[in-house]
Amino acid sequence: MPQTRKILFLLFVLSHASSFAQNRLPGTIITKSGDTLNVFILKSTRYTNSEKVSYTQYVASKEVKSYSPAEVTLFYSDAGYFQSIKNSSGNPSFLRRMSYGGPAVLFSGIDAKGYPTFHLLIDSVLTTLHHADLSGQLKKTLTGCSKLNTKGPYEQYFLQDLVSRYNACVNPEKVVYAKRRRPVIATGGFKAGPNYNTVEYFGFSDNALGYSAGIFLDFSVVERMSFQLELNYLKVGQEGDFNAFSYAQLPLILEINVPVNPESRLNLYFQGGLSYNYRLSEEMFSAQYVGGSENFPFRLKPKAIGSLASVGVSKDLRFRKAVYFELRYESLNQKLAFSSFSGEAIKINSLQLSAGINF
Repeated sequence: MPQTRKILFLLFVLSHASSFAQNRLPGTIITKSGDTLNVFILKSTRYTNSEKVSYTQYVASKEVKSYSPAEVTLFYSDAGYFQSIKNSSGNPSFLRRMSYGGPAVLFSGIDAKGYPTFHLLIDSVLTTLHHADLSGQLKKTLTGCSKLNTKGPYEQYFLQDLVSRYNACVNPEKVVYAKRRRPVIATGGFKAGPNYNTVEYFGFSDNALGYSAGIFLDFSVVERMSFQLELNYLKVGQEGDFNAFSYAQLPLILEINVPVNPESRLNLYFQGGLSYNYRLSEEMFSAQYVGGSENFPFRLKPKAIGSLASVGVSKDLRFRKAVYFELRYESLNQKLAFSSFSGEAIKINSLQLSAGINF
């Protein structure tokens, strides 16, 4: 076999084995009969909390076996600890355990659409929590602790902290409360869309169409508030127009999120911030003096500072994905490089419509 084919064959074998390893994690299944099986659990089972746990005896084995919740007490791997729990209808299902110690136990699952669900088990009674009446359900379920604040988001870390508080409240001799801090959640994405621009200079005003595209990185530090860093390309006007500009932008944005319909995962968000703009187009700008009849070239500075405000709607999709539709107003002043016109500036007002999706 030629050397090149040997290398390609080796790469194929390694990538094939790697894909098997990524889709299967070593884990343990404990059956109702008391058997303990050390196996490789399939990724689809770990992430969808399906009606069965599927596994293989070896990491690269093609023979897939399954157990139903009625046949298994629990199973676990690096992805989590799952128990077979009976729901309100008396049917067992696999749920991921999210808390330990105390009379109340929090479980999580994933519904058929890929959205997270949360469940409370107290005195062998499983209660499925819902967005619409979360606080009311928590008050009825977590009784015996009057100082407990049940108002909060339908979110893992709030519910984990709440259950930990409750267990420490009703059983302080055995349970020590440890505050759970909400971690910084980072998400990235891509967005693009058209824009409508007004270019003002020396008492004149022109309109120009354009477009923008870029990537963003969002850091959620507290519930409903985040900081967003973007890297965008902004195009104002078309090539050949005397008022055509293009910029590389670096906006820094504060974002506030307001849930509109928690059940449908629809959110409204507001943004405000500043942008650093580096001009990519030609450094000369051709324009007229006020009252003049001839065009004169003006040299532009390479950098500009802008301000922006946005309003948008986001729709959460399955497995932490989301789509965005956004309307943004941005204003930036492009100063002239000539010393005699140091106080003058070309003002660009941009109305941008964009759509995006996170990674």
